[in-house]
Amino acid sequence: KEVLFFDFKQDAERAYRGVRLTNNTGSSLGEGICTVYLGDTLAGQFEMKNCKPGKSKTGIFARENGVDVHCIQGEIENDRVAVNMGNGSLSWQDRQAKTTTYHFENLHPENEFEVEVNHVFSMAEPTFKVSNDVKVEKTKTGLKLTATLPKDGTLTFKVAETKLGSGAWTLIGTSGFSRLVHFFSNSPAAEKMKKTVGFAKLEKIYAEYVAASKVLRDMDEEVEQLKEEQERLLELVKAGSTASQLDKWQTKLDKGEDRISDIQKTEQQKARESVQAVDARITEAINGFTFSWAEGEK
Repeated sequence: KEVLFFDFKQDAERAYRGVRLTNNTGSSLGEGICTVYLGDTLAGQFEMKNCKPGKSKTGIFARENGVDVHCIQGEIENDRVAVNMGNGSLSWQDRQAKTTTYHFENLHPENEFEVEVNHVFSMAEPTFKVSNDVKVEKTKTGLKLTATLPKDGTLTFKVAETKLGSGAWTLIGTSGFSRLVHFFSNSPAAEKMKKTVGFAKLEKIYAEYVAASKVLRDMDEEVEQLKEEQERLLELVKAGSTASQLDKWQTKLDKGEDRISDIQKTEQQKARESVQAVDARITEAINGFTFSWAEGEK
């Protein structure tokens, strides 16, 4: 049977003429060269591979210029379609989708063609849907699609590919809250989440964490400034001066040393404990926060 074969990667604008040979004998056919004639005109050749009884092989022998082909490859679209959170774990489901449109226009008023399309999947093992009355067979890389192109007519169909993927995070402490906020920054579920009582509680505790962290940072800056002042006073003492002036510098050195010791041994420890306590409260609040959203929900 004469067929048209189209493979976008082989030729994006033209189909190829081919012959589908079905082995109706009781024996396997070996390899060989097949010569094709259209009437008395030599049309081309193709190599025939082994063909077992009852099986079919398609041989391609010439580029077809009498059929216009338009293959529109859509972009892969990525959408988040569901989010769930509970017991400190955030999980989500994403969807990839792509639609490819095939359009054939037969310029031959006398020839009807069976069109065979090699559709290669754009994503690994997607679910798929093919429009119109098209025969579908799965292959190793995608689909073999077969349909009839009428005389002086057109054939149009679409292949929609969809693939779902999922992911999950375990959220702990303030770093977990920061990841949560970042995750929802461009999500359709963000506004719904922000209106929940649990999220308002998280925001309030996080504000306490920011304040406690600032106290600890301010102490670090004070220690650095005191150390710089200590170094400056030591240089002055080494350079020498009057006895009274040296006593003043030494007194400042002693006070500075005492202040550094107080900060490092007492105040910073309390500040760190305060930060850790707030961090633990964030974890507790996250564990108690539940949330869900699926595509189609308001």
